[in-house]
Order: sequence, then C-alpha cells, then structure tokens
Amino acid sequence: MDSGGKDAIAGKNIIFVAGLGCIGMDTSREIVKNGPKNLVILDRLDKPEAIEELGAMNPKTKVTFYPYDVTVPLKESEKLMKKIFGKLKTVDLLINGAGILDDHEIERTIAVNFTGTVNTTTAIMPFWDKRKGGPGGVIANICSVTGFNSIYQVPVYCASKAAALSFTMSLARLTPITGVTAYSINPGITKTTLVNKFNSWLDVEPCVAQLLLAHPTQTTKQCAKSFVKAIKENKNGAIWKLDLGRLDAIKWTKHWDSHI
Repeated sequence: MDSGGKDAIAGKNIIFVAGLGCIGMDTSREIVKNGPKNLVILDRLDKPEAIEELGAMNPKTKVTFYPYDVTVPLKESEKLMKKIFGKLKTVDLLINGAGILDDHEIERTIAVNFTGTVNTTTAIMPFWDKRKGGPGGVIANICSVTGFNSIYQVPVYCASKAAALSFTMSLARLTPITGVTAYSINPGITKTTLVNKFNSWLDVEPCVAQLLLAHPTQTTKQCAKSFVKAIKENKNGAIWKLDLGRLDAIKWTKHWDSHI
C-alpha cells in the first residue's frame, strides 16, 4: 500500500477537514500546487475568498467547499460523505485536521481534537473498507508532538492529541483487514493564532503561550511543506514529526504488546 512519489497527490481526489485554518490553508496551497484532481475542503470557517484563491492556483485542480463542524453527530458526517462520494465516486485521501487549543473548554477540546477525527474516519470507512468491496484509501490525521510528550500545563489538549495518535496507530495496524492505510502528522510549535494566546487547565500557568513562544518555532509555510512531503511518502503507520522546518519519522517504543 506504500507508494511514494508525486502520484500520492497528482490526479487524486482529496478531502481536507479544516483545510482553511492556519496550517490548513498553507497546506491546501501546497497540495493544489501538486495538482490533485479534486480538493474538497470541509471546514467550520466559511472563507469564499480562500476557496477562490485555491481554485485559481492550478487549472488541473477543482476546489470545492462544504461547511462542516466535526462535533456533529456521526450520522451527519455519514450523510456528508455520502454526498461527496455521490459527486466524486472515489476519494483517495482523507486529511483530518480540525483542532482547538483551550483547556478551559474541556468537552469541546475532546470533541474537536479526538471524537471528530474518529467520527469522520468512521463515516468514510464504508466507502473504502475492502470487506465491503471498497478500494481502500489513505488517512492522514493531524495529531501533535504533544501526543509524544505533553505540555503539562494543557493536559486536556495533550491527552486529546495522544488519543488521536493512538487511534491512528491502530488504523495502520488494521490495514490488512480494511485495506485503509493511515499515518499521523505531528507538528511542533508552529506560529499560528492557536498558540498566540490560550488557556491552561485551571489557569495553572497564565503565561503558557509566552513561555512556549520564547523557544524556537516554525512557520505555517515550513510546516505545510513538510506535510506535503509526508503525503508524498505515503507510508502506512508512519509517525511524522514536523518540527523546526524538518520532517522526521519517529520510532515508537513498545512497552507492552497484546499478542493478538
């Protein structure tokens, strides 16, 4: 199922959840440069000017937009996938990119960063699952380096990202059964509106954003370029670290095995 090279994007149909956010928009630009057939952006943000900009970038690529909040019930996600597959017939890659950083918003953090990823993935599976005669597909889940080692002042955010990472690792192990491959995209601290100011859990550290930004960061453009490199690598089970303008594969240390 691994097939590196430009063909992981060129001529493909791609769904990008939250493709208009800070990292999302720059990544959408990089994806469009590589000439997918269709880029379908699902986002809570309605930015017609951004869709227009992306649509004008490459004559080979059709860019479409559907409003989507990842916290809707699973049945709503399933309806939307049915609509998209009805139009495109096939989809090659799903990017789950929704995320919030605010440890005052406990339920919403878990709903957006974890449950939304699980539900959107679950909604696309009937169209891809080889047990149902599907062709397989590829899932790229945006997780975070904080899923490796937490920023302990925002434990809810970090736990939600660790959960998304664990989910992605399981998806990759399920490939022989489902035919669907998966890998995680784990950005380091990236200069976005997300990290300019955010709330710590129970206000344990009111200056957490300033403390973080005192250390080296990367730009959204650097992150987007690394992201597209990872998409082109198309490696099932990869745990990609996108930090300080670099792309590195992480080797996960196994401390326990279910033996099944």
